[in-house]
Amino acid sequence: MFVGSDTGLTLHEVRHGGQNARGEYNISTGQGYGVNDEVDAYKAQYSYDGKFIYNSHNIKDQGNPLNQNLFKNGIFPATSILNISSINSKMINDVGVPHQARGFYGIIPLYPPEGITETQFNSN
Repeated sequence: MFVGSDTGLTLHEVRHGGQNARGEYNISTGQGYGVNDEVDAYKAQYSYDGKFIYNSHNIKDQGNPLNQNLFKNGIFPATSILNISSINSKMINDVGVPHQARGFYGIIPLYPPEGITETQFNSN
């Protein structure tokens, strides 16, 4: 869990450490891990930062040449969460990360993480 000097992100990751220590999920295997673990962690992060800003992977027309040009230049529209009650499973499943493959620039889903099925992730 590398977080650098970002206190909000540190609190997010520490929440996961506590979840693992309490046996809520196994950090090594992912067993028991799911969307609600991320909801709790993002709420901890939000509690410190007072906001949460992320890239949505549900941007319309990711293949649009204008959007592709923006993405290629590192410009990704952000969604800002200004209310802690907006941090829920729907928001978690909307979080995306910038991605480039074979000349295509876009935003892909961050969750569920590799090795965990969507059904498993959303069942917790």
